[in-house]
Amino acid sequence: MLLLACSINCIHLLGNNFS
Repeated sequence: MLLLACSINCIHLLGNNFS
């Protein structure tokens, strides 16, 4: 559960940076 939330957070941050 925690790992999944961390992954989603990382992907979201990366998406914002590349967006």
